[in-house]
Amino acid sequence: MPEKVSKKRKTKVENEEKKETYSKRLRKRMMKTKEEDALEDTTLHGSNHDNGDNDKIDPSDQPLNTNTINDRIGSHDDIETVDKALSQFKCEPKLHGYTPLAYRSQNLVHFLQQYTSGQKRTVKLKQSLTSTVVNMISDLQLCRNASPFDRRVTTMEWHPTNPNILAVGSKGGDIMLWDTANVNNDKMIQGIGAGGIMNAIKFWPSDNNFILSAAVDGTVRLNDVDGRNSRVLADTMNPHDFWYCSVDVNDKRKMVVAGDNVGNTQLMTYEGKQVT
Repeated sequence: MPEKVSKKRKTKVENEEKKETYSKRLRKRMMKTKEEDALEDTTLHGSNHDNGDNDKIDPSDQPLNTNTINDRIGSHDDIETVDKALSQFKCEPKLHGYTPLAYRSQNLVHFLQQYTSGQKRTVKLKQSLTSTVVNMISDLQLCRNASPFDRRVTTMEWHPTNPNILAVGSKGGDIMLWDTANVNNDKMIQGIGAGGIMNAIKFWPSDNNFILSAAVDGTVRLNDVDGRNSRVLADTMNPHDFWYCSVDVNDKRKMVVAGDNVGNTQLMTYEGKQVT
């Protein structure tokens, strides 16, 4: 009988040791550390009294405050509280999603690059095209407003070397040199009035003081900016049925080309001689 009782007691002790939780072992280690620190502190203070240097105490020499730890992790019997408290000290990496710039950008170049590589985003591409035009228009400002003609404006041409000067043709055959930077520098070439509609104008490449024009009166004319000299290069001689609608000039080949209302194109020299 005594042997059986001793075996039962031994088995009971072994079971209790197995049931000992992590929190109990942790608490024991902390208490052991506390005792060791207290012993070292006592030894250190004793040596300090002997040396006469006990005015300054290093905070690191203070014993571990287990009450604070117990408040953080709870009692050793409350396993759930301990697990929750320990989980707070786990450092888990935070993963942040990343979207490439090409997919976030509203730039038209980025959309075209994706489109050519096979990533067709039609809706976004249309929005990008629209936003580009809207942004360009929103940057425009009204520079100047004028009404020099009593009839509608039919054609316009910028000066090839002076970005401030614009040539404007009207339904009455008038040509105005409009200086957007200086109001007092505007010039006017009077037209013939009714039936003299300016269909096309072009600055003469070898001398920008002359403007080439194609009009409904059936003529291709070289006009002096000052309005003094005017030279006819071509004339249909029947403006009621045939007239010129477009004109251009090639300075390298010294040639002028004009198109009429019935689909004909006429090539001529600077002197107005027809080239066949």
